Amino acid sequence: MTFALISSPLTTNEALAPSKGRPGSPEGGMEGVRGRNNRKYLAKSSTWTAPSPKPATPPLVAKSRLKTNDEHGFRVFVEVPGVAALNALRAPIASLKPSLRRRIASIGSRVTASDDEIIEMGRLAGRMFEHVIVHALPETGGGRDGETVRLIVKGALQTGVRPSNIQVIADERESAFACLRFARSGDLVALLMSDVDEGWRLVRDFKPRWKRPEEPDDF
Repeated sequence: MTFALISSPLTTNEALAPSKGRPGSPEGGMEGVRGRNNRKYLAKSSTWTAPSPKPATPPLVAKSRLKTNDEHGFRVFVEVPGVAALNALRAPIASLKPSLRRRIASIGSRVTASDDEIIEMGRLAGRMFEHVIVHALPETGGGRDGETVRLIVKGALQTGVRPSNIQVIADERESAFACLRFARSGDLVALLMSDVDEGWRLVRDFKPRWKRPEEPDDF
């Protein structure tokens, strides 16, 4: 007569229980070791809690890199773009204001800034400067560069600046050069540029085309 050996499923306790009786193996050999490890794992799993979520990373804010130049008979500030940078310039500009002839700025905004922030940049520029040239920054914006220019102009006009005192030059370098060419002795020029070092080189290499401070201006 032939007997078929049928294995019956084990209960959880039976599966975790060490197999005894194997000679030369304490507590049932490897089966006992697996049983102990399984019990430890289940014990840990029953008390496991989800890790606390990491705090949100604050947005990166460009640090001030203000540079100043007085070589051409007028004061030049070169700084990174942004509301914080404009606010930081308010005090030094206010201290110079009584002796300044005119205040001129080339300003652009990063495409990652919010609409409210870009409009606020325009408002600050309108309050702080009499002549504003608005440009786009040389970065990939998915077509948003034109929108940042429009929002800066919108904010500046809200302060009562005459439209004729606002000019749009899309290229950042050309905008900076336009400000430098427009400036005369006693003026203040602020260049808010994505690359401060490049802006500094533009200022250092600039050669004024005017000879007399009273030469007529063309904005």
